[in-house]
Amino acid sequence: MSSAINGIVLPKEFAYPAAAVVSTFYLLLWQSIRVGGARKRAGIAYPQVYAEKAEAAEKKEAHVFNCTQRE
Repeated sequence: MSSAINGIVLPKEFAYPAAAVVSTFYLLLWQSIRVGGARKRAGIAYPQVYAEKAEAAEKKEAHVFNCTQRE
């Protein structure tokens, strides 16, 4: 069965790729929020991608940030 909107016919299976796109957006949003929170708790400035080894060994929050960043 197909549904027509303004003359465009979409098969019902079109919902599968649309659901994949929407779920990917929400996954990336959730991951960004988690990494941002871990970055703030660890005190890591934004351009720095990971905490340095010395920082991670010194502060537990920096180590947790590195783990969150890699998830």
